[in-house]
Amino acid sequence: NTISAALANPSKGGTKTPKACRHKYKRLRKRFKVIDHIVNTSRFTYNFT
Repeated sequence: NTISAALANPSKGGTKTPKACRHKYKRLRKRFKVIDHIVNTSRFTYNFT
Protein backbone atom coordinates (compact mmCIF):
# COMPACT_ATOMS: atom_id res chain seq x y z
CA ASN A 1 0.00 0.00 0.00
CA THR A 2 2.81 2.43 0.71
CA ILE A 3 4.34 1.79 -2.71
CA SER A 4 1.06 2.41 -4.51
CA ALA A 5 0.57 5.59 -2.46
CA ALA A 6 4.07 6.79 -3.34
CA LEU A 7 3.53 6.10 -7.05
CA ALA A 8 0.09 7.67 -7.14
CA ASN A 9 -0.16 10.65 -9.44
CA PRO A 10 -3.57 12.17 -8.69
CA SER A 11 -3.41 14.48 -11.70
CA LYS A 12 -3.25 11.59 -14.18
CA GLY A 13 -5.36 8.43 -14.41
CA GLY A 14 -7.30 6.62 -11.74
CA THR A 15 -6.45 5.69 -8.19
CA LYS A 16 -3.33 3.52 -7.92
CA THR A 17 -4.60 0.75 -5.68
CA PRO A 18 -2.70 -2.50 -5.16
CA LYS A 19 -5.41 -4.31 -7.13
CA ALA A 20 -5.12 -1.87 -10.07
CA CYS A 21 -1.33 -2.23 -10.12
CA ARG A 22 -1.62 -6.02 -10.03
CA HIS A 23 -4.05 -6.05 -12.97
CA LYS A 24 -1.92 -3.65 -15.00
CA TYR A 25 1.19 -5.78 -14.42
CA LYS A 26 -0.76 -8.92 -15.34
CA ARG A 27 -1.89 -7.39 -18.67
CA LEU A 28 1.64 -6.17 -19.41
CA ARG A 29 3.12 -9.60 -18.66
CA LYS A 30 0.54 -11.28 -20.93
CA ARG A 31 1.41 -8.94 -23.83
CA PHE A 32 5.12 -9.55 -23.30
CA LYS A 33 4.63 -13.33 -23.42
CA VAL A 34 2.72 -13.08 -26.71
CA ILE A 35 5.34 -10.83 -28.29
CA ASP A 36 8.17 -12.99 -26.96
CA HIS A 37 6.54 -16.08 -28.44
CA ILE A 38 6.13 -14.40 -31.84
CA VAL A 39 9.72 -13.15 -31.91
CA ASN A 40 11.12 -16.55 -30.92
CA THR A 41 8.99 -18.51 -33.39
CA SER A 42 11.05 -20.12 -36.12
CA ARG A 43 11.10 -18.42 -39.53
CA PHE A 44 10.09 -15.11 -37.98
CA THR A 45 12.66 -12.33 -38.27
CA TYR A 46 12.55 -8.84 -36.91
CA ASN A 47 15.21 -6.17 -36.91
CA PHE A 48 15.22 -4.30 -33.58
CA THR A 49 17.41 -1.46 -34.88
